[in-house]
Amino acid sequence: MTVAISLVDAMRAIAELRAEVAALRKELAELRPKPLPGLARVVAAEHAVLARIGTEVAEAHGLTLEHLRGASRHHHIAQARQEAFARCLEAGRSSTQIGRYFGGRDHSTVLHGARAHRARIEGVQ
Repeated sequence: MTVAISLVDAMRAIAELRAEVAALRKELAELRPKPLPGLARVVAAEHAVLARIGTEVAEAHGLTLEHLRGASRHHHIAQARQEAFARCLEAGRSSTQIGRYFGGRDHSTVLHGARAHRARIEGVQ
């Protein structure tokens, strides 16, 4: 008889634990941050600026935006990408935003590329 009572007690304890887990999940869901109103529009606008600059630079070099956002390290693609970095920085975008947009690159890569582009321009003039 003690086995049956222990089994009933165990089943009751499991039911209580399940109810507690469900309540904690509900509480956790309420704590999750809610999306900020209009944030999607702001992010889309930021991407539009980066895409416009990237497309302009790519076309000027006979490339596509996908080339600039890709992983290629070919000299002519890398130089065009560095020009895009510099122009995006001049447009007021952060190096982190630019790096994320152009293939997930680190912000320091963006800063180095923009400096390299400026050095090439100053060396030509």
